[in-house]
Amino acid sequence: MIAEALSDLPEDAHYIYLNSQLDAMSLYAKFGFVAEGEQFEEAGIQHFKMVKKV
Repeated sequence: MIAEALSDLPEDAHYIYLNSQLDAMSLYAKFGFVAEGEQFEEAGIQHFKMVKKV
């Protein structure tokens, strides 16, 4: 599902990000996302912003 979403990005997309729960970070890392910034809480769950430069 992630690969499909990434394949559908506009051609001029150079930077995308998402807020990842800690348990999902390794999954997103497999698709080239890198943690950026400090850990934060969203909806009572700890997250990191993760960035992918395409």
